[in-house]
Amino acid sequence: MTTGEFLASLVPYGKESLGFATDQAHVAPGYHLTEIKSIVVRAMDCGGKASEWGETVLQVLPGPEGDAERMDVAKFLSIYDRAAQALMLDKEAQVRVEYGEVGESAVSYLVSAVSPMNGEVVVKLAAPAVACKGADRSVGNIPLVRTPMHSGERGGEGAVCCAPTSTSGECEVEVRAVADFGLGPDSPAMAVNDSLHDRQTDPRTRKVVA
Repeated sequence: MTTGEFLASLVPYGKESLGFATDQAHVAPGYHLTEIKSIVVRAMDCGGKASEWGETVLQVLPGPEGDAERMDVAKFLSIYDRAAQALMLDKEAQVRVEYGEVGESAVSYLVSAVSPMNGEVVVKLAAPAVACKGADRSVGNIPLVRTPMHSGERGGEGAVCCAPTSTSGECEVEVRAVADFGLGPDSPAMAVNDSLHDRQTDPRTRKVVA
């Protein structure tokens, strides 16, 4: 879900309480919205494809035990607006919620849905997982939870290319030649000395004197 989609889904609820829930638990009332981060991710998958995307990360801190005060949607949106003015947040960026129970490691959850539930608006959080993006890019830049791919699942041809024992070249379908670390569409594969951007190889013969 993008940041813009997330905000638009909250606007109709105004003064209603805002809650967050994972598959395992509901974040207790009294949580604090401690930080809003704008992140740009640059990555290359095991198939040689470079990607870039933005993320807006909302850090949620569990509140003191016994604190029953609930943040409403309007207050959350006012906090976001102040941060957006200072950071120029991108509404096309994917939105995540960083949260962990007291004594546990924080997880950067994906937002899977926003829906009214039991008198409040609940942001449903989905745990992220590692995916072989060279083999399957159907989930876009950010992988969703899915069953790990094992050897032989792709037509019985063995493990995917990013596996330690793989001899398969499947993930290399979209690999392009990289010269002088050039990822532009015109970067030729040749020695650095001859690879001025946009130029071709030099066909002239030369005599090597020992």
